[in-house]
Amino acid sequence: MPITKVQNHPAEEAVVTKAVLRAAERLGLTARLTAATIGVSEATFSRLRTGTAVLEVGSKPFELAVL
Repeated sequence: MPITKVQNHPAEEAVVTKAVLRAAERLGLTARLTAATIGVSEATFSRLRTGTAVLEVGSKPFELAVL
């Protein structure tokens, strides 16, 4: 699964997740487009936004987000 519960995540996961959210906001991307770009559902992207989940190191969405 491409997300991790917030309680047990390393700093790297939080940093990449926050960077994706900020980049999407600055570029004016919709949640739907950003979610599709990094390969997660809109529901998962919503959880990333609210801080209840982060991108997991080594997952495909994490790798795509780093690109």
